Amino acid sequence: MGRVTARLRLENAIDFWLAQTGQINPEQIRTVEAEGLVDTGATLLVIPKSIADQLGVPEIRHATVRYADQRVAEKPVVGPLRVTVCNRTALFEAVVEEQLSEPLIGQIVLESLDLVVSPRELTLMPNPRSPELPMIDLL
Repeated sequence: MGRVTARLRLENAIDFWLAQTGQINPEQIRTVEAEGLVDTGATLLVIPKSIADQLGVPEIRHATVRYADQRVAEKPVVGPLRVTVCNRTALFEAVVEEQLSEPLIGQIVLESLDLVVSPRELTLMPNPRSPELPMIDLL
């Protein structure tokens, strides 16, 4: 499969809530729009440190990460982020990676928003079985 990217909107979810409750103006919501690489091998959303800094989201914990070459490192996890991809929105945490140049959209985002990769068109799209809203399996 080739390189699949998707446009995503990342918002500071705390700012969003403050705007919803009238404590700040909606224009004050810290937001970044970026092209993200769909990485079906990644678990979480991963964002560059520069985007985390622009969004001003707090560090909430640390996680041990394993890279494709089997290296292991400890990385900060920030959140909450309000993430919109393919017109579907949910709240997520994100691993912060200093060396990254673009966000990585991992499996948790894909599953939560019920998005699928079309390998033929090299696109990300809502699951055709649930085109209106994400379908969440409760097993």
